[in-house]
Amino acid sequence: MFRFPSNAWDIPVYLAGMNRHKLQVASVLVATQVALAQYAVHELAPPPGGEDTIATGIDEQGRVVGSSVLPLGLVAVMWASYDAQPLVLGTLEGGQTSEAVAIANGLVVGTGARDCGTPGSFLWTTSGGLVPIGPDMCNPVSAVGVNGSGEALLQVGDPLLPIVWPLGAGAPRAIETWGQPASVLRIDASGRVLGTSRHHPDGGGVRRAVEWPVSGAPRLLARLEPGAGGVDAAFDRNASGVIVGFARLGSVTRATVWNAAGEPIDAGEALGPTIPSQLLAINSAGQAVGDSSLGAITWTAGDGARLVEAMVDESGDGWTFLHAQDINDAGLIVGNGVNPSGTRRAFVLTEGGAACPADLDGDGELTLFDFLAFQNFFDAGDALADLDGDGSLTIFDFLEFQNLFDMGC
Repeated sequence: MFRFPSNAWDIPVYLAGMNRHKLQVASVLVATQVALAQYAVHELAPPPGGEDTIATGIDEQGRVVGSSVLPLGLVAVMWASYDAQPLVLGTLEGGQTSEAVAIANGLVVGTGARDCGTPGSFLWTTSGGLVPIGPDMCNPVSAVGVNGSGEALLQVGDPLLPIVWPLGAGAPRAIETWGQPASVLRIDASGRVLGTSRHHPDGGGVRRAVEWPVSGAPRLLARLEPGAGGVDAAFDRNASGVIVGFARLGSVTRATVWNAAGEPIDAGEALGPTIPSQLLAINSAGQAVGDSSLGAITWTAGDGARLVEAMVDESGDGWTFLHAQDINDAGLIVGNGVNPSGTRRAFVLTEGGAACPADLDGDGELTLFDFLAFQNFFDAGDALADLDGDGSLTIFDFLEFQNLFDMGC
């Protein structure tokens, strides 16, 4: 259930075989969700010549990263907004494929093929383009995450060991994994790392969800069922200290929320007792997203787990929503599914049936500060200012911003 973008279309093995429950449970969920806020669906188009699209992350400015299938293979792309044409980010020297896995404040990290035959990690920025990051050697290096403070989370070597890599000045920071490999899955804004490890002081060979602080000892997260086998994993943490992921309950893997006190909550309960599920991301308001054997889900403390397919307006007709990958503080959700034409496509969900693309400072209002934000993005050459989606910054982007501003939210 780890969020590796190359497996974005594969429901994990332990989710297989559960579709026999789908009609029965989905009918109950639909009946209980009709009063919930609806979402509008926005398909993320491929670049010219591209086919499928995959989304892996979204930042607070609404920029989405992922990949698209081009003639030579999977290549990293970025959408400056849900209605923009994607920008192809490129590949590492000697490689033909790449995947963007995370974005924060315009910093994009990913993994790609390279000429020495092993995968390498990269950073992409508007000003610097795509450059390699990580140890200067040909050991396998995979990017896992990035935060707005300029830290990339990497897995290095074989077996993979995690490391926090500075994108500016500073020294790399090793992650204490009790001298053994561990799977890290996210780094938050403060530098805390989330993941899972089979090698820990409790022993037993059971994978436990782990939080690694910036300093001090790692913290094993409590289990839903202390004696259960299987895997627990932590995927994300918000500023309030709430962590999301999954934990084993009996023979089923369940979406799990660890509250600020560290207590585990069965977040998949509303889906039914036999439905495997997981939560992949959570925002500052406590909205979480993930997936299940029934499809993409959202979760809040008030509503519990809900199927995305029951929460979209008519723009979602004909879609199959497989995974909800990430959510930002504005409530924009990115995910992956199959569109009405049967093509695999990434999507963005906006609340209330519409987004507000002119609200560039993200405060929910249109003010002078949005004009200033647009000017700053334009002056920096940021793709977020390419509002007409033609791949370049011109006077027409100013005119498009004026039109969007006049339309209001």
